[in-house]
Amino acid sequence: MYSSDLARARASAAPLAAARRVRPVLLPALREMALGRWEGWTFDEMQAREPEVVGLWLADPAAFVCPEGEGLEELRRRALPVLAAVVARHRGQRIAIVAHGGTNRVILGEALGVPLGEILRIGQDYGAWSLVEYGPDAAVVHAVNQGVDVTDASPEGTAVRTRASDAP
Repeated sequence: MYSSDLARARASAAPLAAARRVRPVLLPALREMALGRWEGWTFDEMQAREPEVVGLWLADPAAFVCPEGEGLEELRRRALPVLAAVVARHRGQRIAIVAHGGTNRVILGEALGVPLGEILRIGQDYGAWSLVEYGPDAAVVHAVNQGVDVTDASPEGTAVRTRASDAP
């Protein structure tokens, strides 16, 4: 099990980790996109305080960089190499990755072949899970944005699986 090192992801990972009797490996690369001066603001607050800047973001999410923060491309360059390393390390195993809405959208968008500027169209509710199977040539997305009781220790509660035949 792997998790962003931010408190909210660690809290989300805790029940599943306890049910599985594992300790999450904390990975800073799985953090949410850095929103810079917008950190801690709701979308409504962002829109009320800086409507023009929010308009630029909504018009072209892939090109936008948050004021004093990062953009989707930076998030992508940070998260995807770490994901690839985790998947390679665990070929043939089921693993769980606990991250954040933006990070999850980048991961799912890459798996689905969705352009970076369109990933905000992928639903990511709080506490939801998605299931991606990584094969030798492509990812197969089996489920997106599902509700879950993370105390359920069944194998179906996993977030990522890899095929054993992919082992080197």
